Amino acid sequence: QRIQSALLPQEQFVKFLFSDSFILYKPRDVVSGDFYFVDEIKTAEEHWRYFACVDCTGHGVPGAFMSMIGDTLLYKIIRDEGLRDPSYILEALHFGVRTALKQNTTDNQDGMDLAFVAVDMREKQLHFAGATNPLVYIQDGELHLIKGDRRHVGGKHIREPKAFTCHQISLDNPPWVYLHTDGFPDQFGGPQHQKFMAKRLRDLLHRIHELPFEEQHHELSRLLSEWMQDERQIDDILVMGVKLDL
Repeated sequence: QRIQSALLPQEQFVKFLFSDSFILYKPRDVVSGDFYFVDEIKTAEEHWRYFACVDCTGHGVPGAFMSMIGDTLLYKIIRDEGLRDPSYILEALHFGVRTALKQNTTDNQDGMDLAFVAVDMREKQLHFAGATNPLVYIQDGELHLIKGDRRHVGGKHIREPKAFTCHQISLDNPPWVYLHTDGFPDQFGGPQHQKFMAKRLRDLLHRIHELPFEEQHHELSRLLSEWMQDERQIDDILVMGVKLDL
């Protein structure tokens, strides 16, 4: 737990890059297969900021091992390989996971799903690519959903997968942006012992999006606890919200 906590971006760094933001992070076990990623590249020629929510295969210790591989690869891809387009970053991450786990020659099929955002601070453009996981954003009071591509990062594929898609959003009118893994929507609870569901989560985010981010975090945590009641937590839970007011 100490090692994983040390690898995650520190709260001060997250707030330095994204002052209006929150991260709801609730591992199911002592360590987590979900992790969040935040970084910045700033030179004389370019200025990019990144954030992502990643859901690795499994939870607990196996998931935590995968999260360490994913975190290390993302830093390498962005800083050493110099990739900026999220669709290329996800493709490089896919190749990196398969190489690290020797998936061409072993039976290993572990991988990850993620939503990845790259913000071009100079051009005021948001670039998004997703492996299964979506991006939710609210602009002019209207909620928008961009689904991730229907493929995973890592693991084995019966046929050659399609390339990841890069979506762009103008930031001239600042949006509220939300990323999440499947832990919150898949959590059982409520009076009929059912899943919370992604649609209910989106409606909740729409309802609370104008609150200060500390209050948004509190509301999500409170409503999750009310929903679960005596139910056990079935998966790691991760939700990230950012106001991109450049």
